[in-house]
Order: sequence, then structure tokens, then C-alpha cells
Amino acid sequence: QRSVNNKMTEQEVAQVSEKIRKDLAAKQEGIIAPVNAKVNKAIEKVAKANGYVVVIPSEAAVYSTVDISSEVLAAAK
Repeated sequence: QRSVNNKMTEQEVAQVSEKIRKDLAAKQEGIIAPVNAKVNKAIEKVAKANGYVVVIPSEAAVYSTVDISSEVLAAAK
């Protein structure tokens, strides 16, 4: 039911909020997906060129002496 001053009900607000959240998530994915694909291809290119079998993000490594970030950025351009 609508309130006396004809504003949206709490349920309507929740529904609109959820739709906006989903639309925003879809738009973000549409923007981010091509960038991720390009970066992943660059990582693969650098890894193959250097004979790396595994590439992990630095924040996941306990210890690392190799950083290929600059090479990946160059390959992605």
C-alpha cells in the first residue's frame, strides 16, 4: 500500500534498490571484463616468454623474488 502522501512503500524502495544494484553490477562487469581479458592475455604472453608455469598475484605469495608487473603492463598496451 502507498502511504497517505503517495510515496513509495518500503517494499517498492527495496525492489527499485535491488534493480539498480543489479543494473550497476552488470554495467561494471561490461566495463571490467574486456580489461581483465586483456590483462590475462598479457600475463599469459609474459609467462610463456619467460618460461613461467604459474603466475600468482603478489598479495597471495608468501615470498617472491620475481615481479612481472611492468612486463605485463607493457604487453597489455
